[in-house]
Amino acid sequence: MTDLMVGCPVAGRAWILPQWHEAVQAALPSDMKAQYIFAIPSWDTDSLALAKQWKAEIIVTEEEKPDRDPRRWVDKQRYNEMADLRNKILRRIRQICPRFYLSLDSDILLAPTALQEMIETYELNEAHAVGGFTFLDSMDPTCTNFAMWDNELGTKFRRVEAPGQHPVDVIMAIKLMGNLAYNINYQYHDLGEDFGWATAAKRAKVRIFCDGRSPSKHVMQPKWLDIVDKRVGY
Repeated sequence: MTDLMVGCPVAGRAWILPQWHEAVQAALPSDMKAQYIFAIPSWDTDSLALAKQWKAEIIVTEEEKPDRDPRRWVDKQRYNEMADLRNKILRRIRQICPRFYLSLDSDILLAPTALQEMIETYELNEAHAVGGFTFLDSMDPTCTNFAMWDNELGTKFRRVEAPGQHPVDVIMAIKLMGNLAYNINYQYHDLGEDFGWATAAKRAKVRIFCDGRSPSKHVMQPKWLDIVDKRVGY
């Protein structure tokens, strides 16, 4: 059995992918090897070349090159597109059936101990998915990637601002998934595809935990690559 698959949709991220890959490799436990999987549009030849160097599984897509900043989620149709891309990866993950799939967004540099800690939390709590800790804003320390639902409808949420190791409802950006979790599809949600996945996971009684011990660096623009984020220490 493959121990670990790591991947995500990628578009226009060749400026950080080498550091992303290096951080994952540095975070691997000594007894674990990683295989990589990406969904990359055909126009992104730089990212495709890097993925081929790492002998990654590559799902080539025919997305149009964006004529705007892809972070500006003005058109909520993009949530549908992202759910579709992530599900393309999940379909291949299900065929390979690894012990773990780490869905790690391509602009996040994984902390050196984060993966080992997520695995520990997964095993200790008999979890099905564990979120590693990062920030979803370049400055705000309260804008974390963990949340709890504030209503039964799954339309309102609150951030988990001081994450430890405990159950949560929503994990974003860094998601260590076991077999049950990676058999849950992403789906459209007004708040984004991670919230769509979380609502489906709740229906399937997926046990979701967070591990807040070692925050990873979220590099939201190229200029932040060489700037230390004091919240994470690098």
